Amino acid sequence: MKKSFIISLLLIFCLSIFGQEKEDEKKNYFSTVPNFYLDVLNYKSNEQGKTKVEVFVQVPYSSIQFTKADDKFTANYSVNLTFYDKERDEIIQNNLFEEKVTAGNFNQTTSPRNFNLSLRTFQLEPDDYVLKCIVEDSDSKRSVTSEHEIEVLAIDDDVELSDILLVSEIIETASGNRLVPNVSQSVESMDQNY
Repeated sequence: MKKSFIISLLLIFCLSIFGQEKEDEKKNYFSTVPNFYLDVLNYKSNEQGKTKVEVFVQVPYSSIQFTKADDKFTANYSVNLTFYDKERDEIIQNNLFEEKVTAGNFNQTTSPRNFNLSLRTFQLEPDDYVLKCIVEDSDSKRSVTSEHEIEVLAIDDDVELSDILLVSEIIETASGNRLVPNVSQSVESMDQNY
C-alpha cells in the first residue's frame, strides 16, 4: 500500500514537470509568429454609391523568414484580406496575394527599420464591415490572423473629409513626391531629451 502511494506521488510529480515544459514550448512557438501592421483609409470613389477603401499591410522584415540564394536573401509570404458583413455571415470581397521580398545582406533581414508595404484597393458600399487579414510566411508556414471592425464612410459630392493618412517619409521621384504611410502609427521624437 505504501509502495503504491509513493509510486502515485512520483507519477503525479513527473507529469506536472513534463506538463510545464510543454507549456513553455508552446509559448516559444507562438512568440515566433510573424507580426504585421494594418491601416484602412476611406476616400471618395469614382463609382456611384461606393467608397474607395485602401488597405495598407506592413510586414517587418524581422517577422518573416529569409533564405539565402547566391548573394541575396529572399522571403515570400501571402496576405489574405476578406471583408465580411458586420454579422460575419457573408463574404463581401476577398483578395489573396503573394509578396516576394529581397534583401542584399543578412543585416537588412533582421533590422526593425526594414519592412514591406502592400496596398490593396476596394470599392465598398458605406456600411459596417469586419476585415479579416491573414499573413502567412511561405517558408515556415506560420501565420497570424487579425480581425478589425471597419466603418466605411459615405463620401458624396459635397465637401467632406476622407480619412487621415499619417506619413513616415516623403520620397522625391521624377514623377513627383511619393508618400510612405506610417502604417504602424508609431511616432518617434527627434528630441534627445525623451
